[in-house]
Amino acid sequence: MPPIPSDNLILRTNYVLVFGNGIQKTMEFIGITEPDEGDLLIFLPVFPEHGAATFQHPAYVTFYNVGDQDIPPTRVDIPILDNAIDIGIINVDPESNNAINRIQTGVLPSGTDVYVISGPGFRHIYNQADIRGFFQARIAGNQAAILINPSNNVAIGNRHALNPGFRIERGRLYHTDDYGNAMAGMFAVGGRRKRGKRSKRSTKATKPKRSTKGKPSRKNRHRK
Repeated sequence: MPPIPSDNLILRTNYVLVFGNGIQKTMEFIGITEPDEGDLLIFLPVFPEHGAATFQHPAYVTFYNVGDQDIPPTRVDIPILDNAIDIGIINVDPESNNAINRIQTGVLPSGTDVYVISGPGFRHIYNQADIRGFFQARIAGNQAAILINPSNNVAIGNRHALNPGFRIERGRLYHTDDYGNAMAGMFAVGGRRKRGKRSKRSTKATKPKRSTKGKPSRKNRHRK
């Protein structure tokens, strides 16, 4: 079922509120504020962990009946990804396995936002959107949210932490033969250090100073 229009909410009924950031709360609709207070919708939490009474603007939240099959999946926090070190530009050989996404098994295009996970004898690049979707799908299906080394199918971590010796970094992938993007990254704000400008030095030969031993001045030429 599509979201319920705010005008159709029934007093003293529980609804699932889905916020713009993906967070969901089950709350009881108990009324509307006065017009001079903005006509905000008033809800009480059904579960203690969902906080206190809230006042919601209908434009910033959608409403579903409890148990509706069309409620969008809950956004899942994945600390292992949120805490990745930002390393900026990542240059790779487009023909190497370092540019292959384990989930889609295809070469990623330049400019893709990626996570890089590396460890002893291991370095792999994952599309940010795909690896987040991978974790969220497994969590939603009550499966173990583990990350696998694609070369030997050994787990190297889960959504909370990587195994000892591994690290995760976040950046934007560029191929080593992508000259335009490489140059853009080199001179971009926050990218590589920008070269200083060369000082403008004249290449013209300097004129020799006029000798003082030349002809006497016109004024003194006939003076003896």
